[in-house]
Amino acid sequence: IRLISLSAFFFGLFRWTRFVLPHKLTRVQTAAIFVFAIPLAFNSLIDIQTSGLAVGLLMLGAADIADDHPSRGLAWIVLSAFIKAYPIAFLLVLVLALPRILGVRALILVALAILFPFLLQNPHYVADQYLDWFRYGLNARNGSAGGQLLDIRILLRNFDIDLGSSGYLVVELVTGALIAAAAAIARAQRVDRKSLLTLIFGLTTCWMTVFGPATESQTYIFIAPIAAWTFLAACLGLIPSPMRILL
Repeated sequence: IRLISLSAFFFGLFRWTRFVLPHKLTRVQTAAIFVFAIPLAFNSLIDIQTSGLAVGLLMLGAADIADDHPSRGLAWIVLSAFIKAYPIAFLLVLVLALPRILGVRALILVALAILFPFLLQNPHYVADQYLDWFRYGLNARNGSAGGQLLDIRILLRNFDIDLGSSGYLVVELVTGALIAAAAAIARAQRVDRKSLLTLIFGLTTCWMTVFGPATESQTYIFIAPIAAWTFLAACLGLIPSPMRILL
């Protein structure tokens, strides 16, 4: 699994830098992206987890959509979402931003992905697995294991603020809605597709880590690509001076 995750992550990163980023990079700049991404990706890539594979597929999907292959791109993203739940956020915002291009395709691919396991296993077993995922996978860690998770709550506890599971769910939904609104505004302003995809990728992967349901140290691989690009863009002077100071 390590080799598969490594291959998917770095191949996805290569495709993402080539087709998604709004600024054409030289070979040296592309190599810099890879170097800058390693610190946040390292912990996940050396662990026996599928986060590297999931974010690699996510980048492949974004790259294919940017390269005018929406069906194939969505297939990668849906597969990523069925490996790790986090990419659902990227899929939802992407479909909301590009409904005519992606809407029907996304519905068909998600339906096929849901139904496919029923062909490989006893239907009752598959149904029970889905029910357990909704019952426990999405909710249990949100509250009971909250002290071990590395999301916004770990910062809020320094100020003696305890949101509780219900309060945190509200924060997740509100921030998710704000990200969807930002994508809709960008779309309404007719930004080019590469810039839109970069924006959505950056905002949703940040949401996955800061406001996600189960953020661990390995989860931060999801922001490695956009963090690397942001740092490089600051070095190249593509980000205004006030923002560079914050970075």
